[in-house]
Amino acid sequence: ASRRLLQEASPGCLAAQEYSHESMIEDLAMNPHRVFYYDEAHGFFSMLDSPYNKGKMKSAFMSLYGRVPIERKIKGKEGKGETYLISGAYVCWGGASTPVQLTEVLNGNTSDLLSGLFPRFIIVPYFGSEKSVEDPPPADLVKRASLVSMLRELSLCGERQYVYSQEALQAKHKWLSQFNKRAELSDLLLAAFYRKMRDEHFHKIVMLSAFERGATVMELEDVAEAASFLWPVEREWGSLLSRLSQKEWDREADRVEAYIQKNGIVDRTELLKNVRGIRAQKLTAILEGLKQDGKVGVENEVTSGRNRSKITWLLTAP
Repeated sequence: ASRRLLQEASPGCLAAQEYSHESMIEDLAMNPHRVFYYDEAHGFFSMLDSPYNKGKMKSAFMSLYGRVPIERKIKGKEGKGETYLISGAYVCWGGASTPVQLTEVLNGNTSDLLSGLFPRFIIVPYFGSEKSVEDPPPADLVKRASLVSMLRELSLCGERQYVYSQEALQAKHKWLSQFNKRAELSDLLLAAFYRKMRDEHFHKIVMLSAFERGATVMELEDVAEAASFLWPVEREWGSLLSRLSQKEWDREADRVEAYIQKNGIVDRTELLKNVRGIRAQKLTAILEGLKQDGKVGVENEVTSGRNRSKITWLLTAP
């Protein structure tokens, strides 16, 4: 639905869902102001790491994001070699995903976290509870037309210069002082995230808040809105990034442990059925590890003429 609205409001701004490195260069050379919008972020990162793009597209995106002009020579449509210069690029990215999907992209490798690729995106955890919508909301053509009009106006507004008011500047300095103290105590993997939030994301959100008010002077209320939005994100970084940098074995071990802890007493068949995607051989090794750590007890008992592995959670809450 979001892609359809953007396509209707500004047909030329949406980038394709899949590119080769050469086709992306050709496309952005013609129009360097693009929005890369994905329903599932896994598709975007898979495109970057595909065999025909690996090593080239990721570096190109890093340069484009920083609005650094890049010049690339590619084969071109006729295979004779063509040189493209992309300057003044403004590439925006947006997408939804889950920790499991992004963890598969990283696969235990933290280089993208440390290099600055991931920190260029505000990774916002979902804080709400799961809920289903039985019936779709009623169509409101007036609201839809108003939203499309607003998006179109936004896409045509051009560049604006934003300045902090004196009161907002003082509030920003106060926020920055506290933020820097937390950054100094943070894990190494989070250093690039703190730097990007401080130097870029904070200011962009303050500007967006001022834009919504129709102003170019950023006031105290805009600074307060940015700080209130970013704090819950920062607070979740530690647990989120530890999950993203896990390897497949660690993720599956955590799932098995959580299931046993929640249910207290289970059997092996139940685990294979309810902890989806785990294989019997790997389950055996994970259970042995939990047993060695003193977290579970494993007993074999006979019920209804068949052997049953009784697995009991041993640790109690402190």
